[in-house]
Amino acid sequence: MLISYKKGGPIFLKRKIKVMEDKFVIEEEINSPYIIDKIGIGVENPYIFIPSSRYFQIQDLKDSFSYHILEVNNKFIKIRREYDGEGKEKLTY
Repeated sequence: MLISYKKGGPIFLKRKIKVMEDKFVIEEEINSPYIIDKIGIGVENPYIFIPSSRYFQIQDLKDSFSYHILEVNNKFIKIRREYDGEGKEKLTY
């Protein structure tokens, strides 16, 4: 629904990106009228309107990117990802 329909959906996302001297932080809040079972972070996007032969995603380099499937079972989710200068990730939710 969030990809193929022009109308907005009932799920709201608020994202903050903080850039600091030695790290950067991404904070996301997801608010839904429905219980969300799982959330995928860093998973491949399904480009249904674009031919897939000529694009690159960082996820293609599996060794340099983290994939996460979070089992949340909630209507409100807060996710915090922190990356240091070497790209190491710290994830809390």
